[in-house]
Amino acid sequence: MQKWQDLFDAIEFEANKGTLFKQIIPEKVFQALRQIEQNWTYRWMEKIAELDIDPAGDDPRVITLPAGLKLIRALKLDSNPLNELRPEEFDPSATGTPTGYFRQGNRVIWLSSKPEEGGHISLVYDKFTMQEELDPEAWHPILEHGGAALIATTMMLLAPTAREPSWLELYSPQATQGIHTLHVWDEESRMADNEVIFGGGIGE
Repeated sequence: MQKWQDLFDAIEFEANKGTLFKQIIPEKVFQALRQIEQNWTYRWMEKIAELDIDPAGDDPRVITLPAGLKLIRALKLDSNPLNELRPEEFDPSATGTPTGYFRQGNRVIWLSSKPEEGGHISLVYDKFTMQEELDPEAWHPILEHGGAALIATTMMLLAPTAREPSWLELYSPQATQGIHTLHVWDEESRMADNEVIFGGGIGE
């Protein structure tokens, strides 16, 4: 499959219900993809972001994180690593050069102190695929390496809407096998970089 529309069409054909589910298939595909990404971290989810600190901002300690963040892998301020703080370690009145950060949910981090000068944040993180990325004409790695897993998982999510409980049992083995195949691809892609870590871990 070369684009999302190919997958939407394949699921519509698989459901064999005509155009009855045409409007909801993209939403169910997104739900299936999010389920797969929540249970595993794949190579395509690994991202890097560069953020700037504005010392003249309302509160330069507050850094807005990229949308869809799943996990922070590494955070540096001007090449100096920042460590995640426990709540009791965070001092809201601290000033000077930050040495750590406190994460508030998935959208914001607070630097451990208020920087007196600007700085540059480098963020290595894992990111969920966002719904707007499922443009019908767009491509995604899972279409090439995990299409079977995504189709089977989507069909299971469609089962209640279609009033087809048998789909849960029918597509469960296919989803399991498809995800296994996806994991094999993920492991092999990491082996190419000498990172033989199954499922998105960081090499020692």
